[in-house]
Amino acid sequence: SLIILDDNGNRVRLHGIANMDDDFAAKTYGSEFNASELQFFKDLCLKLVDERHLSTHDILVHKKNDWSNIDTERFLFRLHEDKWLEKDKSNYWELGPRTHLELRSVIENAIRAGTEDEEMVEERINELPQILFY
Repeated sequence: SLIILDDNGNRVRLHGIANMDDDFAAKTYGSEFNASELQFFKDLCLKLVDERHLSTHDILVHKKNDWSNIDTERFLFRLHEDKWLEKDKSNYWELGPRTHLELRSVIENAIRAGTEDEEMVEERINELPQILFY
């Protein structure tokens, strides 16, 4: 379960199943993305960990690949449809529930890599959606 805040500040519990093991099934069936899409998503996740929210314009201006803006926007909406990304009430992109469930360790490691201030690290990690493992 993942507990997030909706646009009105209410706590919402989402349920999902995620394979957290780096095994054959995860490597074989874990993603339909090609190498350039995976790199774009990784770069975007790291940027969203730092910034928390990004506009489509910010993403288009700072993308590190040679995709057209239309192709980039199509991929953003694909990530949104698959719940890797979400849009907040101000129409800014943020990490989606699937990212929080399946890539939590990546997110926490990115937060730790950004600072040596342990208090700030714990504060940032505590701001992430709460995940309940059963």
